[in-house]
Amino acid sequence: MPTPVHVVWVAAGTPWSDALLPGEGVRAIRIVQSEGHEGAAYVTLERPSAGLLAPGQPSYAWIVAVPDDDGPPVPRFYGRVIAGPASSGGYFADLELDCRPVDTRAAITEALAPLKVAPGYDPLYHDVENDADPVEVLDGWPRALYVDQTTGAITTTHIISGDGDPPVLLDQALIDGDSVEYVATGAPIPHVDVTVEAQWTQRGNGTIDLGEYLRRTHGPTIKTASPPSHFATRWWREGEDLEGGYVVQSTNLIPQYPGYIPKSSEIGSLATKVVKPYSLIPWYSLWRPLSAGSSGSRSVSGPSAVMLLQAYRPEMSVSWSFSGRRVERVVCRVEGLAQDVGQISPEAEELSVRLPDIAGGTDDAPAVQGAASVVFGPGIVTPSDDPIPPIGDPMRGSFFLTDRGKQAAAHAFQIAATRIIASQRCIEVSFRLPGLPRAGLALTTAKAVTITSPRLPGGQATGKVIDLEIVKGNGAEEIRVVLGVSVGIAPTLPEPPTEDNGYVATGYVTPGYIWAPGAPLWFGLEAPVILADWSDQIPPGLLGLTGITADSFVVSSSVTMQTDEQLAYLRPDYTTNFLPIWRGDDPVLTKVELTLQPLAPDTIEHTITASLLSPVGIQGGIDLAAEAT
Repeated sequence: MPTPVHVVWVAAGTPWSDALLPGEGVRAIRIVQSEGHEGAAYVTLERPSAGLLAPGQPSYAWIVAVPDDDGPPVPRFYGRVIAGPASSGGYFADLELDCRPVDTRAAITEALAPLKVAPGYDPLYHDVENDADPVEVLDGWPRALYVDQTTGAITTTHIISGDGDPPVLLDQALIDGDSVEYVATGAPIPHVDVTVEAQWTQRGNGTIDLGEYLRRTHGPTIKTASPPSHFATRWWREGEDLEGGYVVQSTNLIPQYPGYIPKSSEIGSLATKVVKPYSLIPWYSLWRPLSAGSSGSRSVSGPSAVMLLQAYRPEMSVSWSFSGRRVERVVCRVEGLAQDVGQISPEAEELSVRLPDIAGGTDDAPAVQGAASVVFGPGIVTPSDDPIPPIGDPMRGSFFLTDRGKQAAAHAFQIAATRIIASQRCIEVSFRLPGLPRAGLALTTAKAVTITSPRLPGGQATGKVIDLEIVKGNGAEEIRVVLGVSVGIAPTLPEPPTEDNGYVATGYVTPGYIWAPGAPLWFGLEAPVILADWSDQIPPGLLGLTGITADSFVVSSSVTMQTDEQLAYLRPDYTTNFLPIWRGDDPVLTKVELTLQPLAPDTIEHTITASLLSPVGIQGGIDLAAEAT
C-alpha cells in the first residue's frame, strides 16, 4: 500500500507536532542527500492551496511520511522554499526546498570549530586572514559535513563509522535482493610520502665573552716567556674585524702579580755563556750570580738557569651579527594497510607542504585533541620551558626541533593518514528498499548500515551511507541507498616504545628543543598513528641564537708556550758571545689560537627523517577474499 506523504506549511522555526497534519497533497516527491552536501527536497504539489506565492504565505514546510504500520508519522524534512512556480494557478506546482540554515557559512564555521585542534588542524596550513574556505579544516580529519534534514543543524560525521552509533542492521526482507550490487571505485593508497618544509631568514646579534671562555678552558691566566710588549702587540685589538662575522668589542691583558713564575731549565755541566743583560732580564734570572764580563756583558757558568714567566688575565668580548637563510624539512612515509581490491592498481601519493615564513608574525598554536596540553598525545611529550615562541622569532635556529614545529609536522602526517583512510573506503554497495519502510525513512548520511545478501563477498557488508534518495511518484515508491565500505585493515599496534624495548624514550633535549619518540598522533580511536623515530636531530651550523653561549661559537681553542725555543739560547752548543735583541720575527713563544664558528650568510638546509610505528588502517566492512554466499 502506498505511503502517504504530506507537506505542511509552517512559520519559520515551528517544531514538528502530529497536530499539524494534514497538509498539502503530494503528487511526487524526491528527497536527496549526499555525504558532504546538504541535499534538498523536490516536491510536486497537487492542487496547491490558493495564494501559495502570496505575500505573508509561510515559506517553510515540513515533509512528513505516514507509514501504514500503526506507528507515528515520520517527519523527514524541514526547509524553506528556494525555487517555485511562476504562478499558483496551475493544477500542479513544482517546488524546491532547502534544509540549510539561512547563514550556512556561519553554521559550518561553528560546526568545524571543535576540530581546530592538533594534530588534525594547524593554522599554519590555512590562510585564516583571507577568509579561507572553512571546510579546509577537514583536510586533517576523516570526517564529512552533515546537515540534519529535520533541524538544519550542521555537524560532522566520521567517514567510516558515521555518527558513532552501532551500525543499523537492515532486515534482509526490506531489501530488493536483485538490486544489491557492489563495485570497486578505486584502490587504497599504499603510502603517502610526506615532505614538510619551513623556510625563514635567521637573524640575530649579540656579544660573547671569549675572555671568560679562555679562563674557564685554559686556566685563569695565560703565561708567556715573550717580552710584554711583543706579546701585547700580538693580542687582538678593540674594533678588530675577525673572520666569520665577529668584531672585537673590548679587550685587555691584565698582569697578574707577583707575575714572574720561575721555571727551571738545565743548561749543562760547566757550561759558560756570555749574554747581554737586556736580552734576558726580566725573562731570565740565572740561578748563580752573574760575573762581570766584557762590553757590559756577563758570563755565567753552571748547571742550570731559571726562566721567569709573565702571567696575564685575558679579557675580551666579541660582538657578532648573523643573517642567513634556513631551510628545514621533515620527510616521512605514511604507510596504509588494506585488502587487495583486485584488478585496480594502487598508486602512491606525495604530499609536499611549504609553510609560511615562521620568522614573521605571531601564531596561536592549536590546542591538542582531548584534555592534553602537550604535543602529539596525552602525557607523552612535555613542552619545554622555552620562553621564546618559535613563530615570529627570527633567531630560531630550528623549527621542527621545537614543540610547535613537531606539531606542524604532525599535521602533515595527519593529512596523509586521512587520505589513506578515505582511499580505503573504495567499495560502493547499492540497494533499494521498496516502498517507504520506517527503517528506511530513518536512514541518513550520518548512519552506518549493515546489510546481508548472497550477492556480497562473505554475505554481508557494513558501510556508511554516502548517497540517499527517497522517491515517491511517477510509478515509483522506494528508497535508494549507496554505502561507502572500507577495505582497511586495523594494524596490531606494538607496545609504545620505551628505553627497555630498544627505542629511545627521550631524544635530544635542550631549551626549546624537545622530543619524545612514541608519542601518538590521534585522529580517532579506531586509528592511532604513532611516531616511532625522528632522526638527524641536530641541524648543521648554529643550532639556535637564543640563549647561546661562547661554547656554541668556539670551534677550537689552544694556548701554547714554546719555551724550548728561547731556552735554546742557553744550551752549551751555543757559541756566540751575545744574544740578539728580541725581534718580531723571532719564534713565537706564546701563542693563543681561536677558531670560531663562521657566521656565513649562505643558505643552510637540514632534513629530518621521521618514521611511524605502524601503518594506517581502520577495520573494513567487507571481506573481498571471501566467496559470495
